[in-house]
Amino acid sequence: MQPSLSFFYQCYKQPRACRHAIENIRKIYKDETIYLFCDGGDPIHEEIAKSFDNVIFQYCDRISGLSCGNYPSNTKHTTEYLGRITNTINSTTSDFILLMEDDVHIKNKIDLSSLLYDLNGAHAMPYSKELNNYCKWWKHNTQQLHSGFGGTIMKRSFFNTVLTDPLLETHLNTFFDRLRPGPAGCDLLLTFITYVYEGTVGNYPGLCEKNWPDYNARLQSNSIDVLHQYKDYYS
Repeated sequence: MQPSLSFFYQCYKQPRACRHAIENIRKIYKDETIYLFCDGGDPIHEEIAKSFDNVIFQYCDRISGLSCGNYPSNTKHTTEYLGRITNTINSTTSDFILLMEDDVHIKNKIDLSSLLYDLNGAHAMPYSKELNNYCKWWKHNTQQLHSGFGGTIMKRSFFNTVLTDPLLETHLNTFFDRLRPGPAGCDLLLTFITYVYEGTVGNYPGLCEKNWPDYNARLQSNSIDVLHQYKDYYS
């Protein structure tokens, strides 16, 4: 059986970009389910969801943070965000879940057989010594990578297990109290959780960001399946 894909999408106040992002998904993926969570933002997102087939919409209370709920400042806010991912995990049987954002552009079909990790899509970003020592990324990874940003793809079975672990709250409390006080991006938190639970992080060949040095060459060769940092439709 071929592996399957669904989409987790948290939106806020960029409805034009949201519509464009879903339109591009539907050009490639006609039937795959999109789980769209509006983080206390523009109600027009519900109308956008209704204009496409198989988009499951939920309007949520705003998560306190710096931008679209993506920078929680404590365990409570993080748990609210992870609850939306857990909602998606419980609602789908897909093998993989792609983390959509308003600036993610689906350009080609993803080779799901190339997804070799628990968190797929990554680039280098050094962490503090304290953070590295706590999460011990080296136990199952050959290099420390940063992931969890728009366009990265989660292995559902892995996150289905770790996000329901009773010790997760303890790890998050340690993160905010001792390892990195203050608001933190959800990308860093998802990477941290993956490493803490001895998961694997790595890139997949179809992902690209507009600020990566090979962007123009890959654009010309049509070797980009998922493009991040595409803000042409932002208002």
